[in-house]
Amino acid sequence: MPTRTPPTPSARRTTIERSGQSASVYLTLMLGGFLASGAVIAKLAAAPSTQLPDVPLVDADPNVGLVLVLVGGVIVGLFGWVMAVFGSYIAPCPACSAPLSVAGRRRNDPVCCPACDGFAEGEAGELWSVEEGRVESWPVFRATLPTAPQFPPMCCVCGDGSVQSKPVRYKIVRKERHGNRYVTEASTLDVPHCAHHKDGASANSTPGMTDSISFVSLPYRRAFCRANAVP
Repeated sequence: MPTRTPPTPSARRTTIERSGQSASVYLTLMLGGFLASGAVIAKLAAAPSTQLPDVPLVDADPNVGLVLVLVGGVIVGLFGWVMAVFGSYIAPCPACSAPLSVAGRRRNDPVCCPACDGFAEGEAGELWSVEEGRVESWPVFRATLPTAPQFPPMCCVCGDGSVQSKPVRYKIVRKERHGNRYVTEASTLDVPHCAHHKDGASANSTPGMTDSISFVSLPYRRAFCRANAVP
């Protein structure tokens, strides 16, 4: 896990707040739905047994509805607790002030602002910009992975020009053209590294999302994006 670099005293800091779509909204909607469903089921369960030809519709104890309401209440309570602890958070981007979704208030690894393409990190309820020359200890600077990526001819960690390609292996997950099955294919990218570095990049493929590649070096990530015209 990268060590957070303290910002300079003059660096702009923004405050992380809970997202406007709070847990209470989810809690109210779900509670109302469970209570309404439980009331309807209890009413049906208390009614005389009704049948269609060879298909029994209701033949249950009247307390079934109460049990369902109880179970629903437990689920809603757990949901409310999870949202209260792990709910979504947002902060103004330190560079451009656009709303930026972050993981939480305690600690945030570098996250990219979609408005200005700047990276921000933070902890203790604050967010600040990542300096442009940053090199992390593991790949955190993400970019879109095109179909045929072009890698700048320099080490993806230190920027040295004496490089050799080192394979970055990852799995491509695709949905079948006809059907609902997903298939997994092994793939390899030849990413430039110098003789002194390895593991400077990692790639990811997730169904329904754009394939991505991440680098330990923010300068190399910038160069990769320019070379491939991708965000």
